[in-house]
Amino acid sequence: QLQVLVDSSIEHGVLVLSFGSSVEVIPRHILDILKDAFSKIDQTVIMKHPVPLPDFPSNVHVHSSWLPQNDLLAHQNTVLFITHCGNNGQYESLYHGVPMIGIPLFGDQFHNCHRAFAHGYGVQLKGIQEFTSTDLVTAIREVTGNPVYRNNTKRASMIMKADPIGPKQKIAIAVESVMLYGGQHLRSSAYDLHWAQYLMLDVIAALVVVLMIFIYASIRFIAWVYRLITRMSKTKDD
Repeated sequence: QLQVLVDSSIEHGVLVLSFGSSVEVIPRHILDILKDAFSKIDQTVIMKHPVPLPDFPSNVHVHSSWLPQNDLLAHQNTVLFITHCGNNGQYESLYHGVPMIGIPLFGDQFHNCHRAFAHGYGVQLKGIQEFTSTDLVTAIREVTGNPVYRNNTKRASMIMKADPIGPKQKIAIAVESVMLYGGQHLRSSAYDLHWAQYLMLDVIAALVVVLMIFIYASIRFIAWVYRLITRMSKTKDD
């Protein structure tokens, strides 16, 4: 059924929306924003949500079970990926040359979204609690209507695929290498450091001392200037 839906969405293309496996239920006010935005676009929307959303417009298809995200992004009719900017989803999107709209939720996702925006792979919206329906519609029309984003992601896709050694081969080579030579040479020497060295407490202590000396010197200098000004003021009055 999903295959037929994506295959038939030739004219306007498919938009995939997923906030990752960590988001079980999207809050109602966010759903209302998505509902309003999707009612104003022509693309077929495939989104992941644990429960059906019967009040959503007819172009939105909700899947409560596992969503074959990588396969959907690989389809030629997929034109846009709305994502929370998790690392895995970003790499899948770039590998298949699909531009993105980033709506970060927490952690490194804000950095990931900014990175994608900086490289021209898509548009970054505000946090999940801040964007509006108008913001989303504007972003969708910008990314799908401006070929720059598609060209940038296509170029990134070609660069990723140009690697002569594929992921499976790299894993096989790594496993064979460890089986032959062991893994000691791959072990970081940081594991052998004392915890005080690992946390660089000596460096922190030195910086604290320097900072305290600077603060002390600054206070003494300010006090000296104050006394000098006070002495000159008294001399002038006399």
